[in-house]
Amino acid sequence: MGGTTLKDIAKKIGVSTTTVSIILNNKAPHISNETKELVKRTAQEMNYRPNSIARSLVNKSTHTIGLIIPDIANPFFAEITKGVCQEAMKSNYTVSIFNTDDDVNKDSEYLDYMQNICVDGIIAILGTDGQEKGKEHRLHKLKNCSCPILLIDRLIDGDFISVTTDNKQGAFLATEHLVKLGHTKIGCISGPLNTSFSKERFYGYLEALQKHSIKFNSELLYEGDYRCDAGYKGAEYLLKKDITAIFAFNDMIAYGVYKLLKEYNLKVPDDISVVGYDDLLYSSMISTPLTTVNQPAYQMGQKSAEKLIKFIHGELSKDEYNTKFIPELIVRESSIKNNKFI
Repeated sequence: MGGTTLKDIAKKIGVSTTTVSIILNNKAPHISNETKELVKRTAQEMNYRPNSIARSLVNKSTHTIGLIIPDIANPFFAEITKGVCQEAMKSNYTVSIFNTDDDVNKDSEYLDYMQNICVDGIIAILGTDGQEKGKEHRLHKLKNCSCPILLIDRLIDGDFISVTTDNKQGAFLATEHLVKLGHTKIGCISGPLNTSFSKERFYGYLEALQKHSIKFNSELLYEGDYRCDAGYKGAEYLLKKDITAIFAFNDMIAYGVYKLLKEYNLKVPDDISVVGYDDLLYSSMISTPLTTVNQPAYQMGQKSAEKLIKFIHGELSKDEYNTKFIPELIVRESSIKNNKFI
């Protein structure tokens, strides 16, 4: 059985369907308050629900935002998602979430799909896995998208609205912290260095070494991805290089480092100091709480939804297009002074 229609309401109270329609759409200044109240009360009593598809065709708006995330299992992206959804709800927007498994080709597929279902705008954290051809294809789709797009964290060439953090400064803080503790052989487990935010973190790592006259050793760099497995493999590689500390480009990588060190009967931080990046919830709760760089993931999600909705309504000024949060180093128990060679 179908739900209550405008015609059903009109028939019950003895007015025209048009009268019911304009009242429920708040377009009836000439109709008496008594009739308005009767129509609205009857609609509520009959459990009337407006047809959102029909309404979107009339208003040319679905009041829906598409959100592309690379890994729904990563708590950092989950926090961003939470921020986006709660901020969108304040403006009566719903959020459709699409998980890409970090695949650039899925980015392209979902961009097409979201335009087909007529979302009002798209928030995207772009994938990093894929060939250059796939990335070029995705860039073409992003630049030719029929609705506004906002990028979080992972930027590419083009004039896009964005919300980021100062990745270079965050990595500088993490590395300098280890240097000030007396570490000079600091292993680095990065994400893919063909991405903007990974490059920025790498440059921050280099800058901290250079500031303290420590020569960069390429053998102390392990390029991986942003998953635990990269931390495990990276730590296994770096242990052969006689390092005393590891800077991991995110906390998920750091968790993989912890796993490998435990299997080798090495202790954090007594044997190896570890610093991560993101400040995930679990980083303060694990057996040796992780020193890490805080990125305000929830606030980044909130700000992204706020900016995109303002843009959709023509209320976002040009100087508001790009927001960059300042990261903060959170010092916990996974990093201590290096006494190995004293």
